[in-house]
Amino acid sequence: MSKYTPGPWRVIPEHEMVIGAGDATIVYELNTNEDDARLIAAAPELLEALKECVSAMDKHMEGDGYTAIRVGLARAAIHKATGEQA
Repeated sequence: MSKYTPGPWRVIPEHEMVIGAGDATIVYELNTNEDDARLIAAAPELLEALKECVSAMDKHMEGDGYTAIRVGLARAAIHKATGEQA
């Protein structure tokens, strides 16, 4: 079970960059710029897409060190986002 509010999240610019999911407010920051707000709102979908990419790469990697390094970086990002231990 995830500890974060599942997406989709959305940016509501007419409300001081509120980023919401359903009835829940995720971020209400007066100084968040719109680009940052869109990136934050995309976070749940980005995390799920990255997990899918890592899973697909695991199935098709054949000793390619360059790809393995990139998959390792992706895993580190997933662990950072989820708070899981590497």
